[in-house]
Amino acid sequence: MPAPDPRILAQSLPRTVVGIDEAEVRAFADELDDLARELVALSRRGGSLAQAAVDDATYPTVATMHTALRDAMLLEVPSDLLPLVSGASTAGTGPAVDAMARSLATSDSPHAPPRLLARFFVYEAIRLRLLVAAWAAPAFDMVGGTEADIDAMAERALELLEGEAALGADDVRPLLLFHAAAAMLFARYMSDRAEALRHVGEDLREELRMQARLKTALRSLRLPESVLLENALADLLGQTRRDLSTLKRRHALALSDLSRQAMDQRVSRSRRALRADPARWPTRRSPALFDILRRTLAGPPEPVADVAG
Repeated sequence: MPAPDPRILAQSLPRTVVGIDEAEVRAFADELDDLARELVALSRRGGSLAQAAVDDATYPTVATMHTALRDAMLLEVPSDLLPLVSGASTAGTGPAVDAMARSLATSDSPHAPPRLLARFFVYEAIRLRLLVAAWAAPAFDMVGGTEADIDAMAERALELLEGEAALGADDVRPLLLFHAAAAMLFARYMSDRAEALRHVGEDLREELRMQARLKTALRSLRLPESVLLENALADLLGQTRRDLSTLKRRHALALSDLSRQAMDQRVSRSRRALRADPARWPTRRSPALFDILRRTLAGPPEPVADVAG
């Protein structure tokens, strides 16, 4: 089955509901063209999606879209859109992404742009479902799990099933098969990490518990504060701190409207707030997509409570 043209994503945006005009649709279509060119280059080099997603020097559009999709999970949904978003999340996979997953039943034309775009969006759909499972409870953070690990799991799940004829069967929801493969990998990862933690000292386990509590708190904040504070507290989280210009470029969805001075001020205010009563934290005023999805999607089991608790 040939891959559907992912431009249907742009064409199917609910413009009358969310106020997207034709210029924005055209801009999104142009971005898909840039994305396709980068994916073709990546494919011909035999590269990894998970690695390209963090290589914004070589694959800027891949990296930007990868980060934007992640950040969109923590972006507050306007109140007038909550019924639309909640309904979509309850309904499950949209037909466009399901059609893309179905197109991966064969390995024909591996470097064709429509196939590579379909593959990318299926990869991102798998990854976002894994992020919901990882973020919904502290167990993943408590075993030292990272978003890079999630990226690698999503790509492995993609590789396990692409080219399987079963994806093209009429009675199969192909994306559900990818999600099942990813859930299996997630459970195995959690089990392996839990076993490894049994052989380390209490100091490391306590550090991971502290980091898990901090990450959970950061994900409850408004998106700009979440991104800025995670970067400001990178040393505590075992991450690499980035300068604000780089951070703004990588997290345009969260920070594009903020000046450097505004970012500095938000970091200072948020640091003070986190040391005070949680009621003063800059938390979300309305649910984010993540909040909605974690109520509607069941996560995998948590086999680490006896180790990290």
